[in-house]
Amino acid sequence: MAASLKPSKSIDKIGRVSAESVKKCTGKDWTKWVEILDGEGAKNLTHQQIVALLKTKYKLRPWWQQGVTLGYEIFIGRRKPGQTQKGDYATVATMTFNLDHKKIWKAFTSQKGLATWLQPLDELKLKPGQSFEVYGGVFGEIRTLKPGARVRMTWQETDWAKASVVQFHVVPKKKGTCMAVIDHQGLHSEALKAQMLKHWKKALKTIHDGLKISG
Repeated sequence: MAASLKPSKSIDKIGRVSAESVKKCTGKDWTKWVEILDGEGAKNLTHQQIVALLKTKYKLRPWWQQGVTLGYEIFIGRRKPGQTQKGDYATVATMTFNLDHKKIWKAFTSQKGLATWLQPLDELKLKPGQSFEVYGGVFGEIRTLKPGARVRMTWQETDWAKASVVQFHVVPKKKGTCMAVIDHQGLHSEALKAQMLKHWKKALKTIHDGLKISG
């Protein structure tokens, strides 16, 4: 093992993830993880090797194997915030609703809901293999569907070289609340990442405001 290198000052946040959040979920904050991974020689390891180290030696769950690895790679300058290991970009828009997750799933996936936030040109049936077109020259196809929880679809504008992937999730939380998540992966630039984050935040707010609830 290489000598451990303690960061010169505490790290409060990497990307969108706070030190408090990573410590709550992994038992260590960002300052400690950077110190540990430096000591393990992670600067000379690949993404997959760091993930394997966090899995086998530090017993992190899959989500945090990736999360800590990505945070470390951002910290050392190997990648930019929101950039995946493939070199493209991803963004996530979220909103908490003070309603049961079943009601929010229905609000988003009913024909009225889809017309509000996704805005397909024609009525869209949520089933795998169903293609659709959205205002503005966007084409997509429903890939997977888990009713009440998740829908995964492609999203491609006419001038894009390849399709990106959009996933919509509803995550139950305590006391009858839930979180709606729109995860957009495979974006080809930072500028497009920022554009789509703004787009999906607006989509979430549109449903929220239509429900006339607080949350």
